Amino acid sequence: MAYRPRYRFRPLDPANAPPYMFFDSKRDDSVDHDPYQKEKIRNDIRVLKRRTLSYLTDTEAQEINEARFRQAQRAAFRILPWEREIENSFAGLQLVPLPPALPTYSIELRGIRGHLYKPSSLQPFIVYCETGELEMARHFIEQEGPEASALDDGLGFAARNKHLHIMQYLLQNGARLHSYVVQMAIFHRSIELFQLCVMHGYHPNQHIWNINGSQGVALLSCYDNPQITQFLLNHGADPNIGRFDPRVEAAWTQSDVTLLLGKMPPLDRTSGDALTKAIAVGNLTVIGMLLDHGARLEFASPLHTALRKLKKWEETKQVLELLLLRGANIEQCEEELVDAVVYATKPLALAIKLERWEAAEYLLKKGAQP
Repeated sequence: MAYRPRYRFRPLDPANAPPYMFFDSKRDDSVDHDPYQKEKIRNDIRVLKRRTLSYLTDTEAQEINEARFRQAQRAAFRILPWEREIENSFAGLQLVPLPPALPTYSIELRGIRGHLYKPSSLQPFIVYCETGELEMARHFIEQEGPEASALDDGLGFAARNKHLHIMQYLLQNGARLHSYVVQMAIFHRSIELFQLCVMHGYHPNQHIWNINGSQGVALLSCYDNPQITQFLLNHGADPNIGRFDPRVEAAWTQSDVTLLLGKMPPLDRTSGDALTKAIAVGNLTVIGMLLDHGARLEFASPLHTALRKLKKWEETKQVLELLLLRGANIEQCEEELVDAVVYATKPLALAIKLERWEAAEYLLKKGAQP
């Protein structure tokens, strides 16, 4: 006899099911030719998935939020000794203290268009910011006097579309410079957005918050753009700042400490992430910039990265020459944990392992010990 499950779900009625549960040819065919309607359906799906507590009363929802806040406070208290231990590990380096992290931003900025913004009473203002209509946005602010959070969201929508005149006006009238604005400057690779952010108090060493927890600092995301890299370094970006392993950051990001308390995971002050990323794409200009502004070769594995990431020999040779000229250690060991055993590999051994014979011959000529 064929197996029959003991418990069955009752079949859903297509008429009452959410739009993503059943296919409706008439509905879907009409939606295909209307992008705004299609986007509205996608937004309805997102809202539906987000409203897991919609059956609760306001009092019950408030109690749950308060419980989550208390839980986040307890988690922050538990990781406080770990945080102090990390900070104390950098005490002997006599480093300049980091500026405070950038503020968080509203979840409404996560991908929706202005005409879908909630509450609907603020939709006109958000659309004005999104489309760059300065006079209409100014008139709305003078007539309605929206809260500071609405100004922050308007700033985010203006940044998404690079409306600098709207951003300038909002920042001068009470909007906060938050993480989403810098994320949009990174996304667009816009030197103008970065200049506006710096003009209104942004420092390149500020920690950037995103919806998943942490994005590090801007320099870690702009290593492929020499102009922006130079701008950030000229305004004080530290090339030795990076992120810790995601397993370390999880103590902050997976316990609502970041989301509810705005407390960011610590940054690694002895990181070679920026230099490693520049080497991995073979950008000689950016590598030189980072080294000129104090990037420490010993914090990374520069020769190993060049051998592992760069495939063409001519490109690899140029990067190796630059790194050795700037003082890279040809006998530096890169440690790798494999099956609870730590292996230390030198650049020459890695070149042989990868069968990069031209690189191995070059390293031998430069003094590598066989």
